[in-house]
Amino acid sequence: MNPNQTIRIEIRFSTQEELDKAREELLLGEAQNVSVYDGTIEAEVQPGILKALKEQGFLLDFPHDQVIRFDDGNDLSKGLMSISPKEQQTRKEAKRAFVVRLRKRSKWFDINPQTFASSAMDNLRDHIVPLLDGLSGVDETQNLNLEDLTGLLDEDAYTVKINGPMKSEWRERLFKLGVTLSAYHKPGSQYLYSAFLTLAQYTVLQSEPFVWSIRRYGLNQTINDGLAFYLDQESNIKAFESEYEAPPQTFEAALHDESHMDRVRNFLESSGHAEDINFGREIIRFKTKPGDQLLAALAQLPQVASVSVYEPPNLFCDMARAMVGLQFPAGRSPYQGDSEIVALFDSGIDVNHPDLSDRIAEATLYGKGTAVDHYGHGTHVAGIICGNGSASNGAICGMAPKAKIVSVGIVDDRRQLDLPVDLGELMQMAVDRGAKIINLSWGRPMKGDYQHGSFSLDRFVYDNPEVLVVVAAGNEGHARQAIHQYKTVGVPGTAKNVLTVGAAASKRTNPKFTETWGTRLSANFPVSPQRDETVVFGESSVHPYSGPAAASSRGPTEYDSIKPDLIAPGTYILAAKAEGMEETVKETFATNGHYTFKTGTSMAAPVVSGLAAVIREFLRVKHQCNNPSSSLVKAILIASACPIYNLREYQQDISLQQVGFPDFDQGFGLVNAQPLLNGHCELYFEDVANNSFEALESRAPLDGAIKSSRLYEFELTSAGCINIVLSWIDPPAKGVQNNLQLSLGTPAFKWELGNMEHVYKKSNFFDSMPGSLNLYPMDKYNTVEKINLKYAPAGRYRLKVMAQNTVSKPQGYSICIIARNIKGFKKFIF
Repeated sequence: MNPNQTIRIEIRFSTQEELDKAREELLLGEAQNVSVYDGTIEAEVQPGILKALKEQGFLLDFPHDQVIRFDDGNDLSKGLMSISPKEQQTRKEAKRAFVVRLRKRSKWFDINPQTFASSAMDNLRDHIVPLLDGLSGVDETQNLNLEDLTGLLDEDAYTVKINGPMKSEWRERLFKLGVTLSAYHKPGSQYLYSAFLTLAQYTVLQSEPFVWSIRRYGLNQTINDGLAFYLDQESNIKAFESEYEAPPQTFEAALHDESHMDRVRNFLESSGHAEDINFGREIIRFKTKPGDQLLAALAQLPQVASVSVYEPPNLFCDMARAMVGLQFPAGRSPYQGDSEIVALFDSGIDVNHPDLSDRIAEATLYGKGTAVDHYGHGTHVAGIICGNGSASNGAICGMAPKAKIVSVGIVDDRRQLDLPVDLGELMQMAVDRGAKIINLSWGRPMKGDYQHGSFSLDRFVYDNPEVLVVVAAGNEGHARQAIHQYKTVGVPGTAKNVLTVGAAASKRTNPKFTETWGTRLSANFPVSPQRDETVVFGESSVHPYSGPAAASSRGPTEYDSIKPDLIAPGTYILAAKAEGMEETVKETFATNGHYTFKTGTSMAAPVVSGLAAVIREFLRVKHQCNNPSSSLVKAILIASACPIYNLREYQQDISLQQVGFPDFDQGFGLVNAQPLLNGHCELYFEDVANNSFEALESRAPLDGAIKSSRLYEFELTSAGCINIVLSWIDPPAKGVQNNLQLSLGTPAFKWELGNMEHVYKKSNFFDSMPGSLNLYPMDKYNTVEKINLKYAPAGRYRLKVMAQNTVSKPQGYSICIIARNIKGFKKFIF
């Protein structure tokens, strides 16, 4: 490493003594450009000082993309490791090539202004055609120059990159300019935001010293990957290269801001090329022919963030209680979800089922849905949540047998889901009926896409922080290339503020199941060893331990976050059968005609929804916490999760080393709340609302009223296991908007970091450090961070929550500790 090079670092401190010590070290090391904020010092230092700072016990972070230069002149440039760099590059090149092909198809883009003659025509970027070569010569991939503004619109969408974590003075300046930034996720780029700017705002912002670059939001960003793939298929290419008449297809357009809705809606309605137009707050759904010029026009409206093909969502189709810790040696858990209401949006419910008849608070419908279950899915899901076991003398019970269900039927007579464009509108029905937990055992396979569906759920939870939304991850898992495929998690399971649940293979020996995934889904699991994995782990299993179900959808999301959050039993789950439905398994196992087996993440999600009802009762009864936030319940469930055997290890899949743990197959693991609910462990927590004066803001002034960090202290009186989770409800937008970080100082003066073993997208910058420093990156991709110490020594611990980068408003959070023998848990005031 070149000793003359300077590195930009952050030094974390919690006391005046630590601040003084850090300043002394920086002075001795001749640090430059030193800035002090609440809990953080930022400075430019030479590499040689890093060892001294670490030996003093300081927690270090590196807030910028940086390049380490070595004495031989070689660079280790900034870069992010991924599961398959070759695959990412191939996808990027394919997307770029597709856009080039679109631009060459002048017939599709050569839009006659008379075709869309309306007042909305003024919204088109110079009647579309000039954009093919850039507006007045301005290339969308380059920085825009103040000297050439002739090609810019009065209002347009841009990506804005700033020079580091958001500071209070930058935040105030943006507020005065009327500029709102949203984090725009682009692999390898930090502090990159999207913004809709007037020409005056752009002109001023370009000259601000904290702004690194401003670029136009281009066609590459607007054309969704799914749309690119769809339009690039031969059958659809014909639609705009010949006279081939393709049938109308449903599409969605997501807008940058809900204030743009009227303009874009008027444009669509007056075009004469769109039908069945429906709209939410930021999304418009409509039908048009795949090759219609309307798509080209829409994709280039400055108000449009992305255009996507709409895929209708599908339903994601005793032992489970024991696997998640609700079956105690002395009988049932003392907590059974009493006084809790869970809302279920599904195929309706059998109101006469013996296990459910007295558990139903209301059975209603939305749109064309039916309240009565003609499909069997909703009744089965409801039985998993709160079936009371009446038809089996208590042998087959749901997770929370004293909870109530609000069932909303959303499946019509054709077995199609009828959903509004804005899912928040649907979720509001649950809030109006008193539900604090919502179960969604459906979704659509969008390969991790966020904007179309997940965004509206993130906004709903942000507006209703006390409501936990539990979402099935999907059943799109496959191993067609002899490896379990990543990035198959469905929408809305990619939302940040929900709890996304994958399926674990159930453990069951009565009755015995020998079915393999190769026999169940031969096209998805055509070769060994994946095809030989058993659907149920029992005596006939290839491996004796339960693992993630092969068909359960995997992460990461398109913004590189961990999904699913956790897994729960989801294969051959026995629960309530709706009247008139046939039993799906013809075995000798007696069910009295009232129960049936189903498999899928649809069954895993209600396991967690029922368990969430139990956790809420536990918080209310034992901790007098009557209205916990969804992020607190989520944190407790994730703190209760444990890693289970991953079949990738058995199959020697090298991607495990590039992901670490938590991973993208099981998230944080299989949930098991027994140690908490049976009193074996104690719970300590704090729940800070987003509008609380204790919410945190990055780079706050040292002595200001708003803080950037908070320190907690506790003593572990004897060695044992500690699970700590930090979770927060992030502002709705793709990627982490307000990034918080979790760290734990141990008695050995060592720092443990949240998600420290999760190495996906770890910057190569850390690999360039001398091994003696043993530095680790802090997670900047997830809104949940966990520290698990299996063998924590006795002694004093310091727990810190830090606001690393908050774009606009201060950020609240939930933090919980599950452990034994903790004494003196308290908040430290600096």
